[in-house]
Amino acid sequence: MHFTLILFFIVIAPVISGCFGAVYDMIVFTLAPEFFTEYRFPQFEISDKMRPIVGAAIIGFANSWKIGIPIGIILGAMSYMHRSIQKTYKYMIISYLIAIVTAIAFATVGLVLMKNQLTQSVLIGTDKALQRTVEIIVNMNNFTQAGALIGTALACSWQLYMILRKKERLESV
Repeated sequence: MHFTLILFFIVIAPVISGCFGAVYDMIVFTLAPEFFTEYRFPQFEISDKMRPIVGAAIIGFANSWKIGIPIGIILGAMSYMHRSIQKTYKYMIISYLIAIVTAIAFATVGLVLMKNQLTQSVLIGTDKALQRTVEIIVNMNNFTQAGALIGTALACSWQLYMILRKKERLESV
Protein backbone atom coordinates (compact mmCIF):
# COMPACT_ATOMS: atom_id res chain seq x y z
CA MET A 1 0.00 0.00 0.00
CA HIS A 2 2.85 2.37 0.86
CA PHE A 3 4.49 1.85 -2.53
CA THR A 4 1.13 2.26 -4.33
CA LEU A 5 0.58 5.64 -2.68
CA ILE A 6 4.03 6.85 -3.71
CA LEU A 7 3.49 5.52 -7.23
CA PHE A 8 0.21 7.47 -7.40
CA PHE A 9 2.04 10.70 -6.48
CA ILE A 10 4.77 9.98 -9.03
CA VAL A 11 2.15 9.45 -11.75
CA ILE A 12 0.14 12.54 -10.79
CA ALA A 13 3.19 14.86 -10.84
CA PRO A 14 3.36 15.12 -14.67
CA VAL A 15 -0.38 15.86 -14.78
CA ILE A 16 0.02 18.66 -12.23
CA SER A 17 3.05 20.02 -14.11
CA GLY A 18 1.19 19.88 -17.41
CA CYS A 19 -1.82 21.73 -15.99
CA PHE A 20 0.50 24.34 -14.50
CA GLY A 21 2.11 24.80 -17.93
CA ALA A 22 -1.28 25.06 -19.63
CA VAL A 23 -2.44 27.82 -17.29
CA TYR A 24 0.94 29.57 -17.50
CA ASP A 25 0.90 29.61 -21.33
CA MET A 26 -2.69 30.85 -21.36
CA ILE A 27 -1.52 33.81 -19.24
CA VAL A 28 1.48 34.38 -21.52
CA PHE A 29 -0.87 34.21 -24.53
CA THR A 30 -2.87 37.13 -23.14
CA LEU A 31 0.36 39.14 -22.87
CA ALA A 32 1.91 38.19 -26.22
CA PRO A 33 -0.50 36.44 -28.61
CA GLU A 34 1.83 36.98 -31.58
CA PHE A 35 4.44 34.78 -29.88
CA PHE A 36 2.02 31.89 -30.19
CA THR A 37 0.34 32.71 -33.50
CA GLU A 38 3.58 33.46 -35.36
CA TYR A 39 6.08 31.25 -33.54
CA ARG A 40 4.62 28.48 -31.37
CA PHE A 41 1.50 27.46 -33.33
CA PRO A 42 3.47 26.65 -36.51
CA GLN A 43 6.11 24.90 -34.40
CA PHE A 44 3.49 22.64 -32.76
CA GLU A 45 1.26 22.44 -35.86
CA ILE A 46 -1.71 23.99 -34.06
CA SER A 47 -4.64 24.42 -36.47
CA ASP A 48 -5.97 27.88 -37.34
CA LYS A 49 -9.46 26.49 -36.65
CA MET A 50 -8.67 25.97 -32.96
CA ARG A 51 -9.30 28.76 -30.49
CA PRO A 52 -5.88 30.35 -29.91
CA ILE A 53 -6.14 30.23 -26.10
CA VAL A 54 -6.80 26.47 -26.30
CA GLY A 55 -3.78 26.09 -28.58
CA ALA A 56 -1.65 27.95 -26.03
CA ALA A 57 -2.91 25.63 -23.28
CA ILE A 58 -2.06 22.55 -25.35
CA ILE A 59 1.45 23.87 -25.97
CA GLY A 60 1.88 24.69 -22.27
CA PHE A 61 0.81 21.20 -21.24
CA ALA A 62 3.03 19.58 -23.87
CA ASN A 63 6.05 21.59 -22.74
CA SER A 64 5.55 21.14 -19.01
CA TRP A 65 4.36 17.63 -18.21
CA LYS A 66 7.87 16.17 -18.60
CA ILE A 67 9.32 18.18 -15.71
CA GLY A 68 6.81 16.44 -13.43
CA ILE A 69 8.48 13.07 -13.96
CA PRO A 70 11.76 13.84 -12.15
CA ILE A 71 9.93 15.98 -9.57
CA GLY A 72 7.55 13.10 -8.80
CA ILE A 73 10.37 10.57 -8.62
CA ILE A 74 12.51 12.75 -6.35
CA LEU A 75 9.68 13.67 -3.98
CA GLY A 76 8.41 10.09 -4.04
CA ALA A 77 11.84 8.74 -3.14
CA MET A 78 12.09 11.21 -0.27
CA SER A 79 8.67 10.29 1.06
CA TYR A 80 9.49 6.58 0.94
CA MET A 81 11.62 7.17 4.04
CA HIS A 82 8.49 7.77 6.10
CA ARG A 83 7.23 4.58 7.68
CA SER A 84 3.50 5.15 7.95
CA ILE A 85 1.11 5.61 5.04
CA GLN A 86 -0.55 8.56 6.79
CA LYS A 87 2.77 10.40 7.16
CA THR A 88 3.73 9.58 3.58
CA TYR A 89 0.43 11.00 2.33
CA LYS A 90 0.70 14.11 4.53
CA TYR A 91 4.33 14.80 3.60
CA MET A 92 3.73 14.25 -0.11
CA ILE A 93 0.83 16.71 -0.13
CA ILE A 94 2.90 19.31 1.74
CA SER A 95 5.93 18.67 -0.50
CA TYR A 96 3.87 19.13 -3.64
CA LEU A 97 2.40 22.34 -2.22
CA ILE A 98 5.89 23.65 -1.44
CA ALA A 99 7.06 22.87 -4.97
CA ILE A 100 3.94 24.33 -6.62
CA VAL A 101 3.83 27.52 -4.54
CA THR A 102 7.54 28.12 -5.19
CA ALA A 103 7.07 27.60 -8.94
CA ILE A 104 4.08 29.97 -8.94
CA ALA A 105 6.07 32.59 -7.02
CA PHE A 106 8.98 32.40 -9.46
CA ALA A 107 6.63 32.41 -12.48
CA THR A 108 4.90 35.50 -11.08
CA VAL A 109 8.21 37.27 -10.58
CA GLY A 110 9.22 36.37 -14.14
CA LEU A 111 5.91 37.61 -15.55
CA VAL A 112 6.05 40.86 -13.60
CA LEU A 113 9.68 41.58 -14.49
CA MET A 114 9.24 40.79 -18.17
CA LYS A 115 5.76 42.26 -18.77
CA ASN A 116 7.01 45.81 -19.34
CA GLN A 117 9.69 44.59 -21.75
CA LEU A 118 7.08 42.50 -23.52
CA THR A 119 4.75 45.48 -23.96
CA GLN A 120 7.59 47.56 -25.44
CA SER A 121 8.58 44.71 -27.78
CA VAL A 122 5.03 44.31 -29.12
CA LEU A 123 4.81 48.01 -29.95
CA ILE A 124 7.74 47.77 -32.38
CA GLY A 125 5.78 45.42 -34.69
CA THR A 126 8.61 43.92 -36.76
CA ASP A 127 10.33 40.59 -37.17
CA LYS A 128 12.97 41.88 -34.78
CA ALA A 129 10.18 42.51 -32.28
CA LEU A 130 9.08 38.87 -32.56
CA GLN A 131 12.65 37.73 -31.97
CA ARG A 132 12.84 39.99 -28.91
CA THR A 133 9.47 38.68 -27.70
CA VAL A 134 10.78 35.11 -27.99
CA GLU A 135 13.85 36.05 -25.92
CA ILE A 136 11.71 37.68 -23.24
CA ILE A 137 9.36 34.70 -23.01
CA VAL A 138 12.31 32.31 -22.80
CA ASN A 139 13.55 34.37 -19.83
CA MET A 140 10.09 34.16 -18.25
CA ASN A 141 10.10 30.38 -18.75
CA ASN A 142 13.54 30.19 -17.14
CA PHE A 143 12.13 31.84 -14.01
CA THR A 144 9.37 29.23 -13.90
CA GLN A 145 11.75 26.31 -14.39
CA ALA A 146 14.07 27.68 -11.71
CA GLY A 147 11.06 27.92 -9.41
CA ALA A 148 10.16 24.29 -10.05
CA LEU A 149 13.71 23.13 -9.31
CA ILE A 150 14.09 25.31 -6.23
CA GLY A 151 10.63 24.26 -5.04
CA THR A 152 11.60 20.61 -5.40
CA ALA A 153 14.82 21.23 -3.47
CA LEU A 154 12.89 23.04 -0.73
CA ALA A 155 10.35 20.21 -0.54
CA CYS A 156 13.15 17.63 -0.25
CA SER A 157 14.87 19.72 2.40
CA TRP A 158 11.63 19.98 4.34
CA GLN A 159 11.06 16.21 4.19
CA LEU A 160 14.64 15.56 5.27
CA TYR A 161 14.21 18.01 8.15
CA MET A 162 11.06 16.19 9.25
CA ILE A 163 12.85 12.83 9.16
CA LEU A 164 15.86 14.13 11.11
CA ARG A 165 13.62 15.88 13.62
CA LYS A 166 11.74 12.65 14.26
CA LYS A 167 15.01 10.71 14.61
CA GLU A 168 16.36 13.31 17.04
CA ARG A 169 13.21 13.11 19.16
CA LEU A 170 13.45 9.32 19.28
CA GLU A 171 17.11 9.44 20.35
CA SER A 172 16.42 11.96 23.12
CA VAL A 173 13.83 9.72 24.75
